[in-house]
Amino acid sequence: MKDLKENRELLIYRSLNARSVLDEEALICLRQLEKGFQGEKYFEQWLKENGGDGIVLSDLLFEIGGSFVQIDSLFIKHDKTYVFNVKNSEGDYFAEGERWSTPAKKEMKNPLLQLKRSEALLTRLLQDKTIKFPLEPFVVFVNPNFHLYNAPMDQPIIYYPQLNRFAEKLNQKRGRLTGFHDMLAKKLLESHVEEYPFLQLPGYGFEGLEKGIICPQCLLLYTLFNKRNFICSNCKTTEPLLPAVLRAIGEFRLLFPEKRITTDQIHEWCKFVLSKKTIRKILFAHFKHIGRGRSSHFVDK
Repeated sequence: MKDLKENRELLIYRSLNARSVLDEEALICLRQLEKGFQGEKYFEQWLKENGGDGIVLSDLLFEIGGSFVQIDSLFIKHDKTYVFNVKNSEGDYFAEGERWSTPAKKEMKNPLLQLKRSEALLTRLLQDKTIKFPLEPFVVFVNPNFHLYNAPMDQPIIYYPQLNRFAEKLNQKRGRLTGFHDMLAKKLLESHVEEYPFLQLPGYGFEGLEKGIICPQCLLLYTLFNKRNFICSNCKTTEPLLPAVLRAIGEFRLLFPEKRITTDQIHEWCKFVLSKKTIRKILFAHFKHIGRGRSSHFVDK
């Protein structure tokens, strides 16, 4: 009922990486976001193919009692809801009590502690909605190149080689989904918060970003346009004019939600590749025009 999509933070980092030179700290953050997204996407697909009957809800964010909690994946089965904290970590780690670290002593946030907090807050959310339904939480390591030494044996951890056996567990008990399960999923989606309000983003401004339209495949700026299509000189992707411009407008709104959409602004954002007449035609066709003269701008229909 809710598929995984790139969140606002990842989309902004991708855009800034294509349009500016990120410092090392920002590049590390981008790589972590990309890796995390890839891991969650892999597990979502695995769950749909191997989990049997159930409702998959990916990438949920709740505000509960003034605290925010992000859930990578929920899987509503007939008898319980599985709560998954998905990790795409790789390499060797050592567990020393609650501390997890690499041989070089680089620490990882203990995902079991994160999972415990998620379970507690989600339980509170369900109680507030007077819903009684058991939760079973797991940390899932989806990268085959991850190994945890001194791993605790009695903790809810699933490693990549154990996924097939875990699928057997998910399919062991058969049962039908009912209206209750649909109601539970809808209540959770109603409580979902679209955007975490405290994102830590690099500083940026309109003038400091390179203008143009980004190729959706390799995430580099297009360099060629043949009157009908944009052509990527890097990966050879060809994209028709209209969807490319609409994506660019969406990216402009993502980066600058406070700015008005005007013909001049989008004309410059697209690097003056298209005529103002073409930009204006697209805006009138897909947005609602408001105002006249200097106050003229476009909003959603």
